[in-house]
Amino acid sequence: MRVYRPLRADRVEERPGGGASSGALVRAIALPRQLRGSLLGEALAALPAERAADVLGYVLGVANALAVADGLSLSDSDSVPRALEKAVRGIDAGLRELAGARGQTAAEVLDRTVPLDLFRVGATRDPALRPPPPAEPAES
Repeated sequence: MRVYRPLRADRVEERPGGGASSGALVRAIALPRQLRGSLLGEALAALPAERAADVLGYVLGVANALAVADGLSLSDSDSVPRALEKAVRGIDAGLRELAGARGQTAAEVLDRTVPLDLFRVGATRDPALRPPPPAEPAES
């Protein structure tokens, strides 16, 4: 449930950046559907390919953590895409918040910030990204 622990933008740790761009990981059109047209997708495309591949792996880890925290059935073919979509929405919100607060581009923020922290910032600001309410127990 760490994925849902509130985190204010001013409490996010900034790490050193990875350096200059040497080419996109993949063309934007080849990104998973959930990333196309997102700020996260644009930021990934601006990072060097090796760094973007690492960050994308962390983004998928956030989606996996959300699927588990939200109690999604991983055997359901719709669970992983839904969790990835939620992760992208939250990370986008965190990117916007921190880019404004730090005066950096989204790519710089993504390069210097853990994607889980970006999601947590986004979920702190947007109630729609918070965990679903617990299911009520069935009456017997």
